Amino acid sequence: MKSNCVSQRPSPFIDLGNGRFHYNYNVVEGTKESESGESVVSYDYDTAEILGIPNYSKTVSAVIRNKYTADKEIALINGYNRYKIASAADRDANDLAEYKAYLDEVEEIKAMVKSDIIAAGYEVDD
Repeated sequence: MKSNCVSQRPSPFIDLGNGRFHYNYNVVEGTKESESGESVVSYDYDTAEILGIPNYSKTVSAVIRNKYTADKEIALINGYNRYKIASAADRDANDLAEYKAYLDEVEEIKAMVKSDIIAAGYEVDD
C-alpha cells in the first residue's frame, strides 16, 4: 500500500495497538505544497501490514506479498521451469529474465528488512 506523511519521516515499524504492525519502507523524501501555498517536506513510502510482533520472516513475506501475489510468484516459477526444460529453439528468454529480476528483488527485500529489523530490535529468525 502506498502512503504519504508530511513533515516527519515515518518510523519503519508502527504498532497499531490491535496485534498488527505497519512496516514502512521505500521512503522517498520530497516536497508538497501546503494549503497555505508553502512548500513542506513530505515522505512517500510503501506500507506492509504485519500480524503480530514483527520478525524477519514475517516482514519479508509481507513485503513480497505487497509486490507479488502468490499467483504471480507461481507464474514466474512456472515460466522459469518452462525455460529450463524447453529445447533451445523453444525457449523464451523473457521467462528467464523475469525470474532473475524477481530473485534479485527478493534479495534486496531481505537485506532491507534485515537491516530494519536489527535496528528496531526485533527478532532475526532467518
